[in-house]
Amino acid sequence: MGTKEILGRQRGDAYEGIIDLAVQGDLWLGEKTSEITIAEKLEMSRTPIREALAVLKYQGIVEQRPQVGVWIKKVMAEEMAQLTQVSYAVKKKAMDSFVNDSNGDYFEVLRPSLEQILVMADSRRSEDRLAQDRFLKAESASHENIVTEGIGTAGGQMVALWGLKRRLFHLENPLDIAAINSILASNVKFTDALLQARFKDAHELLEDYHTTQLILIGAPINMPVNVPGTRPLHEAWKELTDSV
Repeated sequence: MGTKEILGRQRGDAYEGIIDLAVQGDLWLGEKTSEITIAEKLEMSRTPIREALAVLKYQGIVEQRPQVGVWIKKVMAEEMAQLTQVSYAVKKKAMDSFVNDSNGDYFEVLRPSLEQILVMADSRRSEDRLAQDRFLKAESASHENIVTEGIGTAGGQMVALWGLKRRLFHLENPLDIAAINSILASNVKFTDALLQARFKDAHELLEDYHTTQLILIGAPINMPVNVPGTRPLHEAWKELTDSV
């Protein structure tokens, strides 16, 4: 279940609309604006905008201060690297759950998401800002589905947060064709192994995929996994590690 489904239609539309403003260049990261201005840009009432901003603030994506305004925060390389490491750890837990699944029911549920990655390999090689964002959004959504199916909604939402912040990070740190090809190549290999239930290979290829992400961010490959200080991620991580 994605963030939009969890929030409901109106709040979900407002949530995605605010991010789309940044992607489309109508609202730059760090640019101060107001709840009223956002509502006007999205042609929505202020109530769902206010509720969506509250969720985004809770997730550490926006900053909002009385008499000052609201703005989408820039994502720094260190935070992105930490989120990538946490995302990798969560996906590993999901992979372990698949290995222990004797009936393999997850396979048919995941097949559309996994096959979507293979389709992206042929259709998403572009440096265009919007095309690149569509690629990152679709790719992270497929990984969110994998984790949700493996270990539940809490894990899936952690991956969703990684995916959203990755989109924002690459707005200011755009990927070139070589980088996109590198991400796709590692992801396609991982996906292919998972589709064939080659779980040992999939574990190794998942590590390669996230190593590629860290290289593109410019982070040390063997950096320790420290959960970022954002409250929802910290709570979700604690819940996950206590229950799995």
